[in-house]
Amino acid sequence: MFKHGQKLSQLRTIQLLHTQSFSTQQPPQPPKSLYDKIDPYLRLARFQRQIGTQLLLLPCYWGLALGAPGVLPSLKLISLFTVGAVAARSAGCVINDFTDKDIDKHVQRTQARPLTTGELSNTQAGLFLTGLMGLSFSVLFQLPWESIKYGFMVTPVVFLYPTTKRFFPVPQAVLGTTFNSGVLIGYAAAASMGANMSVCLPFYFGGILWTIVYDTIYAFPDREFDKKLGLKSSTITFENNPRGILTMCSAASVALFALGGFNAGLGSLYFAGLGGVAAHFAWQMKTMDINDAQKCSDLFMANKWLGLMLFGAIIIGKWQVAKSVKEQN
Repeated sequence: MFKHGQKLSQLRTIQLLHTQSFSTQQPPQPPKSLYDKIDPYLRLARFQRQIGTQLLLLPCYWGLALGAPGVLPSLKLISLFTVGAVAARSAGCVINDFTDKDIDKHVQRTQARPLTTGELSNTQAGLFLTGLMGLSFSVLFQLPWESIKYGFMVTPVVFLYPTTKRFFPVPQAVLGTTFNSGVLIGYAAAASMGANMSVCLPFYFGGILWTIVYDTIYAFPDREFDKKLGLKSSTITFENNPRGILTMCSAASVALFALGGFNAGLGSLYFAGLGGVAAHFAWQMKTMDINDAQKCSDLFMANKWLGLMLFGAIIIGKWQVAKSVKEQN
């Protein structure tokens, strides 16, 4: 009788454990939607945050406008460069995240990136990068040979840039060499005689200084993480006098844009527009607070308007010259 009761008790215990195990079992997960599958790739390419594409594209527009035989560049070239900029910037983000995946996990701003969290594997990122590079080169190969040459010249620097954070005190300058190469590529694509270096180089180097300004402002909130990780950044290099150094970079950038406009023979309205660019730089320097992450982000984002102001100044300067020539004839 006792043995029979013991067996019943053991059976009930087994049934209870089985019931508890079943009740705590996770419900089956629904299959991932198409958006869930592509979302990590979109975040890897910063597709939801296109300010980087805009800052890459604007120097392309400057070059197209400067090199165009008329006042405005062709719609075909504007479309090609827009597609190319989206693909090239996305590819640059993949290269950057692959290089920095072991660093990003230690920085609050970058901890959720798909390669750092493991949402995407190295193989998946590599295949995605291959597709983006293929799209970039398919656009590049539709341009004149001189534009293709400049595109190939800057490509190795795109891969080099993320590593410069390990040894170069101002990696933002290296970033600027890639982000402003569109001045050369765009001018060569629009002009029948190739790139005029007396015009392109001042805009190119002025753009590099502009990039140093906006990307340094953007990176200020990360400077303590960079110090702990032993990384290099202009935020650390300029830390003792950030406002003074960035003000000098801003002034030199405006001076180079003025030289480029003078060499291009742009009218007085261009220089009036350039005054607006100078005022925008001055506003950034006055309101900058390197200890306010939100303020730094807002100023960084506002640089798209500076780039657009310069593009507009080039257009209106060319329009003024074209109008003057037409009246004389």
